[in-house]
Amino acid sequence: IESSKYNYDPIDNPVLNKPILFKSMFNSFAITDEILLKLFKGLSSDIDYTLSSFFRVYIEGMLSPQYENKVLMSTPKLEEGFNDYILRIMEGHKFGIIINGAEQWSDELAHMAAKIFGPIIEAQGTYNSTVEVTLFIGNYGYTPFGIHIDDPYTSVVHFHVGPSKKEMTLFGKEEFHELNGEEKNCFEPDTLIDKGAKYLIEAGDVFLLPPHYYHVGNTQDFSISIAFALSKYPNEIMTKNILQKSIGEVFNEVHINDLINDSTNKKTSLSKWVLESKERYLKRKESRSNLKYSSLISNCYVIEGHTNLFLNPFFKITYVVNKGKILVFSRGNHFSIPYDKSVKNIIDKIPNIEFTPLQLFGETEGKVSLNNIIKILQQLVNFGGLFVIYE
Repeated sequence: IESSKYNYDPIDNPVLNKPILFKSMFNSFAITDEILLKLFKGLSSDIDYTLSSFFRVYIEGMLSPQYENKVLMSTPKLEEGFNDYILRIMEGHKFGIIINGAEQWSDELAHMAAKIFGPIIEAQGTYNSTVEVTLFIGNYGYTPFGIHIDDPYTSVVHFHVGPSKKEMTLFGKEEFHELNGEEKNCFEPDTLIDKGAKYLIEAGDVFLLPPHYYHVGNTQDFSISIAFALSKYPNEIMTKNILQKSIGEVFNEVHINDLINDSTNKKTSLSKWVLESKERYLKRKESRSNLKYSSLISNCYVIEGHTNLFLNPFFKITYVVNKGKILVFSRGNHFSIPYDKSVKNIIDKIPNIEFTPLQLFGETEGKVSLNNIIKILQQLVNFGGLFVIYE
């Protein structure tokens, strides 16, 4: 782990850590059919967005837009398990399904990422760090994009669900280029595979893949693997991310001429705008426990004064005060309310124990109406920052 004070430079001064295979480290049966089917239902809710960069299907080693649509537009039969559902759609083909940013559509995987890797992210520095969840599903043989190397800023922790085994083969960078020349991929792994270091990963195993290794997976029979990518980026990349996000938000809201006129009238400086952008970015990031992507799950539970609520223990509720408004962030999503000190206190007073809107209303001494308190809490329930507890 690189601490937050350690200026690690993986480009000019990489450190090659040893891979580690932990045997029987988690209960693979905890990744249930229900979790996986809910994930795929979420993926299907906005197919255009899902296909924009997050979802790939390979058939016999080749990308297949036909089967990408086929998977996303199919639904499981009554009482059909996840494995049978996917294998039925694939019609006997060798296939691989890769899902990036899976934390967007699965509460269970998002909670798992935040719970397990939160302390690691804290240790290596939350400002620069993110976690992304990726799923590898199928019986595709070798990884469809061949022997390859990942982002130098990223370590990947594979939780192998199974049921079948998976073999990972690794090569050091110099070793790989001596064998393969200057090309950065090898699409014929059989020509090099005997020269690499092999790790046999079974259901319940956890495999730590540090950066700077060329690697390839091999699963001949159906299996599922969950990969948690832990990244620590340098300050210049974080600056670029913050500015890109903020510029996108600004230009989605107003025409450039209106933006210029508004900034001139308010005498807004570039430094002030960058400072405000940074604050919003980091509060949003903190609210999703530094997961790479915000939740896309909408929880449609209507709450009332006596509804029992509980703060989601994996995700903070954060806010910023700006331009007479309070921007409240939960799971990476946000809503805006007019600034009022008493309203801000409502957010600050949300307890870490079970409570009701009426109890929170009692602490405001009537300064905020029960109806407004319920509206705020309802938004937080919708975003997943609060849980509804049923008796």
